Amino acid sequence: LQAIDEAVGARRPLDFDYYSASGASVKRRRVRPYGRGDQFGNQYLIGWDETGQPPGQRTFRLDRMTGLTVASDQPAFEPPAGFDLAAELERIGP
Repeated sequence: LQAIDEAVGARRPLDFDYYSASGASVKRRRVRPYGRGDQFGNQYLIGWDETGQPPGQRTFRLDRMTGLTVASDQPAFEPPAGFDLAAELERIGP
């Protein structure tokens, strides 16, 4: 959690490997993390996935993330105006 919290606090991109729900595939991701929170007993990271096809806002379960590195050489960013972490967590289904 330290790398995630560091990236969220410093507004720096976060690089990590993300496993599919089945665990059958893994992809390297670079995400601009907006926030981290709990929902339905799981922890989630919400942010802008720069490497997604197409890029966009996504939600990631923390227990599927490994190899986390803060991209401290990248410029800081600002989350979108009006971003509401609690509202985004409410959208996650059980």
